[in-house]
Amino acid sequence: MTPTIGFIAINMATTQRDLLKAGIPTKKENTIKTRKSQKSIKGWLAISTFLVLAIWTSTGLLGFYPTIVGSGSMQPSLNIGDIAIVISTPSSQIKVGDIIQYWQNEEMKLHRVVEITETERGKAFITKGDANPSPDTDPVFPNQIRGKLIYTIPKIGWISITIKDFFTSTYTFLTTTLPQTLTNTGTLIITNGVYITSALALTAYSYLLLTYKNIRKEKT
Repeated sequence: MTPTIGFIAINMATTQRDLLKAGIPTKKENTIKTRKSQKSIKGWLAISTFLVLAIWTSTGLLGFYPTIVGSGSMQPSLNIGDIAIVISTPSSQIKVGDIIQYWQNEEMKLHRVVEITETERGKAFITKGDANPSPDTDPVFPNQIRGKLIYTIPKIGWISITIKDFFTSTYTFLTTTLPQTLTNTGTLIITNGVYITSALALTAYSYLLLTYKNIRKEKT
């Protein structure tokens, strides 16, 4: 009992300042550190979750593909900068009027199905951009199709487009424009240097020749 009473008395007589001077963390300090630690953990969890989802969605592991619209061929249905959510869909479930994403001529396209036909190679889809005057020349076959559009998020993709354009412009400047400018500047400096050096040499020669003639006149 006595030790307990003594501990309580010492605890009541000791202030937070005394504890801090002794290097002992107070309850308030521990609470602040705990809160900071919890916020840090939550922040990292949020970032990790976002990165995992970004990887899964971009690779199609979740069954759908967010795609940034980069051309105006599907206006007004899809505008540049919109994000098109495409879901993996069997070709048997695609019908006329659906907007599909497919691989053709070494690029991904998003066009509307305007006709389904049978060819020597089997079932084929005739596509067309809403803003284009005529259907696409080449038919689309089932093995080219990634999926069909199910949802559109307007304008959010402009952030990615702006960042991509910035890095593309920076790369072009550093790899093409800047070296070419430095080369042209260097050539100009060298050319001007040759002219200036020649002019100085000619001036010096003329001065020496004139001086030599004056000396000969004085001796004569």
